[in-house]
Amino acid sequence: MIADGTVLRFHELLAEVYDGRREEQAGARFHLLHNVTEQTIDRFSVTDEKRHDSTQFGQDRGSKVG
Repeated sequence: MIADGTVLRFHELLAEVYDGRREEQAGARFHLLHNVTEQTIDRFSVTDEKRHDSTQFGQDRGSKVG
């Protein structure tokens, strides 16, 4: 399994919808859990930029995926 959290930055006018990590900034994070063996996507979600990957993949702090 490979977990990926890719961040896209948007214009500040979208900050109400996609809260960025800094003031006057907007951003979204794409969370993807990819099964390399089966070549499938097991989970996919889009959140604001502040959301950490571990909250989307059910990980505890310090745990490993796979």
